[in-house]
Amino acid sequence: MKIGFLKLTGMFISKASNSLVLGLFLLLSAPILAQDPFFSQSYSSGPWLNPALTGETPENRVMLQYRNQWPAIPGGITYTVFGLDRNLIQINSGIGIQISRATAGVGGLNSTTMALNYSYRLSLSRKWALRSGLRVGLTSRSVNFFSLTFPDQLGPDGVLQQLSNEDYGKLSNVQFLDVNWGTVVYNSNAWAGLAINHLNRPDQSFFLDGSEPLPMAILLHAGYRIDLNDPKGLKKDLPAKSIAPQVVFRSQGPFSQFDIGAILRLEPMWFGTFYRGKPWNSRYGMMNQDAFVMMAGLQEEKYTVGYSFDYTLSALGIAAGGAHEISLLWHFSTTKAGKVKKMKRGRLNRNPYPGV
Repeated sequence: MKIGFLKLTGMFISKASNSLVLGLFLLLSAPILAQDPFFSQSYSSGPWLNPALTGETPENRVMLQYRNQWPAIPGGITYTVFGLDRNLIQINSGIGIQISRATAGVGGLNSTTMALNYSYRLSLSRKWALRSGLRVGLTSRSVNFFSLTFPDQLGPDGVLQQLSNEDYGKLSNVQFLDVNWGTVVYNSNAWAGLAINHLNRPDQSFFLDGSEPLPMAILLHAGYRIDLNDPKGLKKDLPAKSIAPQVVFRSQGPFSQFDIGAILRLEPMWFGTFYRGKPWNSRYGMMNQDAFVMMAGLQEEKYTVGYSFDYTLSALGIAAGGAHEISLLWHFSTTKAGKVKKMKRGRLNRNPYPGV
């Protein structure tokens, strides 16, 4: 994903680092910079997973999600996404905004994106519908070059107290326009979606004389919600109970990732467990697996909160601290109650997206 920055990390490290941290930093740079930021609670920020999910809730939604990955390693990775979207049910559309920020490395690598989302829903039949959406964002990526140590500042015993002869004039922060598209087909229980990010392959090189197009990222996701309540629907006052098996597959450049798991809802609580990895595809003589994810949360009518922990299964090990993730969703209405009921009875509200 960040081939240009891989060159950069090969040139220098933080002034506070030693040879061991250099090895870890270079090791971590490959997976960090090869894939877009992702969340284990992927559906808690639906439009981030797939722009087609913009406005798929009853009316208005606020989303906030934070992920801290490998916190035990200096300069670990953090992702934050804030979103606001609205269902324009009268015109079969959804609109929204998203602000995301990713930080990685003791050198101060950070990436901030501000994006606008739009989606449109098309009824395919009385039971099936299709949504397609677009996300267009402006990304700013930067590094604190002066906090880094170049090769000519390293000696046998560590960092030398001397200035580097490297030409800082060849390095610059970068901004670019990023275009993403997605679609999802669904009924009241099942869904399957496709998202393609970086359609325009923007140049994300930190080098003024370089060119490093950002590889397109392809994401597939699907799931099926199984209701566990009275199958005949005779007992309407029972707390909602369901289980939703689901999969998410990501591919970007030479890297790919596969998540499989399920979310169990026992109103008002929900619990989930996922496995992330590709055990059938060994890498460097080792089983290709990343993490075992455990999550839980509370879902009420107007809000949902969740927490998840990724137990690292890769060679990096749990000593790196795994990953902690927190999500918060808030639903609110700005429409009079009578008008909402009228819209819900209308043709435009058919095929509600099942979510999880």
